[in-house]
Amino acid sequence: MEKNPWYKNVEGPFLQWKGPVGIKEDGGGCTRGRGRVGPMVIHRAANNQDAEAIKKAVEEGHDVNEVEAAGNTPLHFACWQGWIGGCELLLSLGAKVNASNNAGDRPWHWARNAGHEGVMAFIEKNGGRTDQGQVLVPDHVPKVKARLQRLSESRWYCNVLPNFGLLKIGGPGELHLSTAGGCDALPSQDFYQKDCWAHHPKPHQEYMDMRKKQDEAMVAERAKLVPGM
Repeated sequence: MEKNPWYKNVEGPFLQWKGPVGIKEDGGGCTRGRGRVGPMVIHRAANNQDAEAIKKAVEEGHDVNEVEAAGNTPLHFACWQGWIGGCELLLSLGAKVNASNNAGDRPWHWARNAGHEGVMAFIEKNGGRTDQGQVLVPDHVPKVKARLQRLSESRWYCNVLPNFGLLKIGGPGELHLSTAGGCDALPSQDFYQKDCWAHHPKPHQEYMDMRKKQDEAMVAERAKLVPGM
């Protein structure tokens, strides 16, 4: 267990979990990042190009803008499949055309990545944007300078956060966190103090509570193994 874990250096208030709804203003994104965050009924229907299943799910109360752990909405899935009819259906049911995932990709980007030019044109015609959205990092990823400083002092080269940015460590004191937004989070300044990360929400309260319980349990176990500690 770390003597001074990064999460203890982050001040609240912290987020309250409100279910699998987009955390960004554009309607996408999810920082909970611990497995499936919702039922994903409409996501699966969109992936299977099943219009009737989508309609039924909406009638049953499922959210057409639900996000999964990476912050994608069902519209992202329909665009990836090149399913124009599904995109049209989802938009008619209230899907947000510009919701961006944790990497900043909007539905348009997923259509482009899959080579579906017809879907790209359809999304643009319906107000879809082609610029990148804001990048988000899950709760459990260290975000404060104490952790970054220790990494920068190591001699290891590594890649971290492949879906959110690239952490490059090139030797002692050489650390850069490059993101789609072009921001470098240097060890000399706290993650949350960087202007280009000002949009980023604090961790969820439930995550902070979980980490506290984990540390308390570890301290208790250590006391059993090593008397007097």
